[in-house]
Amino acid sequence: MKKFLITLLVILVGGGAFFTWYQFQNQERSTWDFVPSTALAVYESEHIVEDWNLFSQQPIWQNLINTPAFSAFDSSLKSLDSISGSNGMLQQLTQQQNFLLSFHLSSKNEMDWLLYFQPELKQSGQLLKILELYKQHPNYQHEVQAYQDMEIETIKKAGDQQGFSYFVSDRAFVGSFSPVLVEDVIRHLKNKKAGFKDKQWGLFEVPKFDQDQGNLYVNGEKLGALTKSFGSKEFRKPHHQLLDNLLEGLYLDLYFPQGEIIGTGSIFMDTTNQQQYLNTFRGQTVKHRDVFQYIPNQTAFLLKTAISDMPQWQGKLEKFWKENEYENSLRQQMLFRLSLDVADWLSWSSGHLALATLESQKPQQADKLLIMPTDNLPLAKEKFAWLEQQHTEGDQEIKPVEFYESHEIYALHWNEFPMRLFGPSYQGFEKVYYTFHEQVVVIANSIHGLHQFINAYQLENTWGKSLRHEPFIAQINENDQLTFIVDFTKSWSIIKAHLSTNANKIYQDYALPLRSLELFALGIQNQGKHFSSNLILKQSQQSTLQGGQQLMSLSSNTNLSQVAMAKPLVVKNHQSKQSEVLVLEDSSFVELVSAEGNVLWKKQLDDQFPFGSEQIDFYRNGYLQYLLPGQERLFLIDRNGNPVKDFPKKYPRGISPQFVSIFDYDLNRNYRLCLADSTGSLWMTDKNLSPLSGWKPKKLGSPLVAPPRHLRVGTKDCILLCTLNGKIHLLNRKGESYRGFPIQLNQEFDGAIFLEAGTNFKNSQAHVIGKEGLLITFDLSGKILHKNQLYKPLKESRFSLVPDLLNNDFLILRHDLTQVSFLNEEGRLLFEKDYLSPEAMSVQYYNFNQGNQFIAITDKAQDFTYLFNKNGILTNGQPIDSSAPIALTFSPRQQQFTLYNVYQQYLKKWEFYQN
Repeated sequence: MKKFLITLLVILVGGGAFFTWYQFQNQERSTWDFVPSTALAVYESEHIVEDWNLFSQQPIWQNLINTPAFSAFDSSLKSLDSISGSNGMLQQLTQQQNFLLSFHLSSKNEMDWLLYFQPELKQSGQLLKILELYKQHPNYQHEVQAYQDMEIETIKKAGDQQGFSYFVSDRAFVGSFSPVLVEDVIRHLKNKKAGFKDKQWGLFEVPKFDQDQGNLYVNGEKLGALTKSFGSKEFRKPHHQLLDNLLEGLYLDLYFPQGEIIGTGSIFMDTTNQQQYLNTFRGQTVKHRDVFQYIPNQTAFLLKTAISDMPQWQGKLEKFWKENEYENSLRQQMLFRLSLDVADWLSWSSGHLALATLESQKPQQADKLLIMPTDNLPLAKEKFAWLEQQHTEGDQEIKPVEFYESHEIYALHWNEFPMRLFGPSYQGFEKVYYTFHEQVVVIANSIHGLHQFINAYQLENTWGKSLRHEPFIAQINENDQLTFIVDFTKSWSIIKAHLSTNANKIYQDYALPLRSLELFALGIQNQGKHFSSNLILKQSQQSTLQGGQQLMSLSSNTNLSQVAMAKPLVVKNHQSKQSEVLVLEDSSFVELVSAEGNVLWKKQLDDQFPFGSEQIDFYRNGYLQYLLPGQERLFLIDRNGNPVKDFPKKYPRGISPQFVSIFDYDLNRNYRLCLADSTGSLWMTDKNLSPLSGWKPKKLGSPLVAPPRHLRVGTKDCILLCTLNGKIHLLNRKGESYRGFPIQLNQEFDGAIFLEAGTNFKNSQAHVIGKEGLLITFDLSGKILHKNQLYKPLKESRFSLVPDLLNNDFLILRHDLTQVSFLNEEGRLLFEKDYLSPEAMSVQYYNFNQGNQFIAITDKAQDFTYLFNKNGILTNGQPIDSSAPIALTFSPRQQQFTLYNVYQQYLKKWEFYQN
């Protein structure tokens, strides 16, 4: 109790400030009378001791006290504790008192606060005694300044530049670290202006609960000013209309259960004001629909809307836009051209909209999904087909642009289509694609976004199946008309990109406590005469080692038959859906290990397997097998370790492959094998090794330096090849070169390429780097876009590109004699290490996004693997024994990483949690 009281007083006295008591002969005011109407929000507590004790146990506070500003604050607490003594004066002073804390924007667009405290007359004596102790203390000094017939005291510790300024009137203390804010309060009193309570009177008529941990009053009219100060212009432009006119005021009862902050309350607004966005939801009811089962785990932001009467809502949206002078010109153009009744066109919709923004390392290009359930899928298909036919001005059949995992993907030639229907908050769809999935229409701004949706649903990587999201979603009221959810673990890169310069500095200063935030939800529900609101903020309970190190725990250690020779292959048991591991060993042994670390079977095969292995569905029936390309034959083994009928097979025409790649063009399990020999000749076969026409073979004239790669650009399949003579080839399925290829780079490089597939050849890019450090970017029409010579600290410096194995981005590796350095895409140094063996190491890069990037360096000379994060901090504080590259996976449901490594005759499985 005493520690909390100390904490509170320090806020008042500014980190060890010291007070002088003034009594003015004015008519006594209440605490609320001092709060100016310009406040963004006000926190109120009548049980400040208990409330603070609960809040100080929250993870975010535990992280805050590790930052410089709050560390000094914590030191001041201890100073106040020492000065005030242990006779209970602080406890008596703060017992059952009303504390207010208001938040304001300063002229420098910074956040500041004011504290208000009005003790009872009989408790003033305790305060005077404490102040007298400060007067006698040699480490504090104070100044007095006259301002409009009142006196402002400034208290500061000797040697500090900034002090705590305050004045006292009607027994009320008003103070802040910003003297300008204190002056604002005095001007507010002298000019007898309407205060916060006068402006937000509706919030004070709401019933309050005594058992909460304080109340929060939010000035809705200041939301726009807040985003203007802390958001970039690019962020504010599409959202200012909604934020400026969302609501007038918000009241929340706050609760602090462990790991969470919860608020429940009401919204204050004029029910007749058509300029308020929430009034468009009046008269709407909600028919529950589970959309969370469709939301991918990669979702960073979700805006969920539910309505019952589409024509009424569309009519109110039109009035809302008109009142706020917003011209949806794209909508008007579409309505005029098509004579379209939007509400009628949307008659297939169930009234639920889920706008998901997916995590991205390139926030300006983030994938967006608009998920819209329907009770009439045939009607939805009919409406979309009609819309596209109006664009083409014909009755020709609308054909898909791509088939993906049994889904037909269509292009819609009405850019920003969601914004045309629902307003500026739904913009970001410069290109529009859509597909139909079960009873859901999914609209996306890229084909890649639809791929992510389909993959997430099929793999059950959705919020509705996530162990992390499921309990959080259960707390959200299913009857909310409007729900906004943030997954902070996926959204920080997007948030940072949309912050102002000043806000980005604040983020850097407080990155640790901010990253303890995990999930946030704000729900709003129409209650007839008013709207109710619910807020949930979940904080991470996971701990990390000091300095950002993460602890790994050994889950299993499997004794193998022979020495393991290659990276373990993580496969899926098609029956249990659990992860298993296929291990290739010396003497041509192959073993399958269960999730628990038990050997399920082991086989000795008559070949060597330098190309690794891959899990496929050979019979296209959901039963999975293991394809192992050997040096002389192709092996196919079922999940029980038995050879599939007619396998192994010899390669046709006596081919001795240097590389073997497996392609699944349409993801329909109609596999193709691309074989390349040491002369640069290529063959393409089906999954039974029958040669395909057009490859007789294809002769490139130079050996390959990396395995052939497949990518799809729009509806076209491309095979990318890199040869020893510095050429890049791009072939179609028939082995024919695309226009603009081959490209002659005139650089010696190792064949590592980072590919960014777009919707066409011109917006698809590839990045390569020569060994001398020339970073080259070209598009798939064959045009060189950029060349950037990176800094070479030594004549002997050599460079290579390290693509993310999940294809999000890439790193650049620089060898400087015995030192290795890692650079980002722009060539900026991330970290460097000088104790590795550069000539005998293998590098892997895994980017799971949001601070979870890992670089695995396997030192083959010492049989060690070092797992670093992107800041160069070593996971577990030490390397692990490893004789081959590792396998690293991430479970979104459990927020857990699993690392597999082999060393001598052992397979080890390690686990650690998201940072």
